[in-house]
Amino acid sequence: MALLELRGVSKHYAQGEVTALEDIHLTVASGWIEGVIGFSGAGKTTLLRCLCRLEKPDAGSVLINGLDLAALEGLALEEARRRIGVVFQSLHLLRSRTVRANVALPLEIVGTPVAEIRDRVSELLDWFGLTEKADAYPSQLSGGQRQRVAIARALSLKPPVLLADEPTSALDPETTASVLNLLRSVRDSFGTTIVLITHELEAVRAICDRVAVLERGRLAEEGSVAEVLAHPQSAAGRRLTQGLR
Repeated sequence: MALLELRGVSKHYAQGEVTALEDIHLTVASGWIEGVIGFSGAGKTTLLRCLCRLEKPDAGSVLINGLDLAALEGLALEEARRRIGVVFQSLHLLRSRTVRANVALPLEIVGTPVAEIRDRVSELLDWFGLTEKADAYPSQLSGGQRQRVAIARALSLKPPVLLADEPTSALDPETTASVLNLLRSVRDSFGTTIVLITHELEAVRAICDRVAVLERGRLAEEGSVAEVLAHPQSAAGRRLTQGLR
């Protein structure tokens, strides 16, 4: 069953002169991990921003369980966004807040009762192995620990969809493997549907079920990871997988 679907999504900048996305059609099944890969400038970040409606597409629909985020505004859009957790490449952890307070932030924003916030945060800190770091600040954490805090915060409202933007960027190989295993565990334990935005083919091969290849704002190809890696059909796919076969 499709949980997340893009139908004809396009996005242009500079009064239409710059094409960031053009007629993107993509379906992500519930409980799957979909990789979105491409070279720099392929449109990956714009795609993520359209998926979570930080950017409004110029055309097309962004559907979550059939609800079109592209058509929403105001309070309806705010409520719909709660169905999508986002881990940005820069993480956006608040330096003045402890680990506990960072994870609690989305719950505070939507007005969750204090007792429920305490219980939910404790549950997440325990699951992510962060209980001993609850009163630490981001500057006191390792890169892998900061990623864990960001993912925990993104899941605080129990969204069915998690968008992860370059989650292993600038991490060492051991920490990269740990973060990828964590994302797979999130999917397996909570049934969360994950879209992994990355330029790292190894990350896609490690945890993704399917992969979409972007090139210059267009969907070059999409299919199972095994199919695309073994038999890429597009020029972009062949360049990305060069050396793997």
